[in-house]
Amino acid sequence: MFGLITKTLCVSVGYLYPAYKCFKLLRGGPEAIGAAPGTTEERDVVKGILKYWIVMAGFTAVELVADTFVF
Repeated sequence: MFGLITKTLCVSVGYLYPAYKCFKLLRGGPEAIGAAPGTTEERDVVKGILKYWIVMAGFTAVELVADTFVF
């Protein structure tokens, strides 16, 4: 029971919220996330989102491989 709750929480915080922010950025443009279009602030926000997904993909891949060896 506890594992299911923590897994749901991790998926919600780790995947759903950032995916929502990306969707919001793609649908509404930089104004939707509080950045002015064409500025370094916009580029920094987009870079941050891309870095997040790259790191998350790396952790997910490592977790998948580690789970096969541990369990």
